[in-house]
Amino acid sequence: DLERASAVQALEECFQYADVGELCALHKSIALLPGPERFVWRMGEGCRSSMRAVYEAAACDSPFAARHFDDVAWRQLVIKALFVEAPLWRVHGLDGRLSEELARMALDLCDERRSAHRPVQHELWLVLGKHGGERALTALEKELAGTNARGRRAAAIALARAGKLQRLTELAAKEADPV
Repeated sequence: DLERASAVQALEECFQYADVGELCALHKSIALLPGPERFVWRMGEGCRSSMRAVYEAAACDSPFAARHFDDVAWRQLVIKALFVEAPLWRVHGLDGRLSEELARMALDLCDERRSAHRPVQHELWLVLGKHGGERALTALEKELAGTNARGRRAAAIALARAGKLQRLTELAAKEADPV
């Protein structure tokens, strides 16, 4: 259909010449277009952007990525959110697309940050779900033994999300922080 092809070409031209604000608006609008799956490549490019505002426009507050990204692109989006410290809770469909591979990647990032003596982002623990296994439990317990209050609280929530309520109850009995 010639009209549809012309509209897609016009949109691509808009992306080519857009400033940051316009890129954000374009990325936010794609999920609302008819046949948005035609723009998977374009949205993937936004999710790889080094500009946080563009990344967030493509990755956050939209169902697009959860519906249309393959597993590789999805995992890259989630890990990039952690790297750029974007609000992972704003990524639609996160809980429905958790996986063992995503948990492994998040735990690798956790190990990398700890090796560099940097704090682990508290939102990293959202990525584990029930998929992290013993490695995740070890990492969570290490976080719970630390001094970062936000990280400790997030790790406690992660234990609950992993279904480890018995372990959480045991740790809570020794906990001094009322929150």
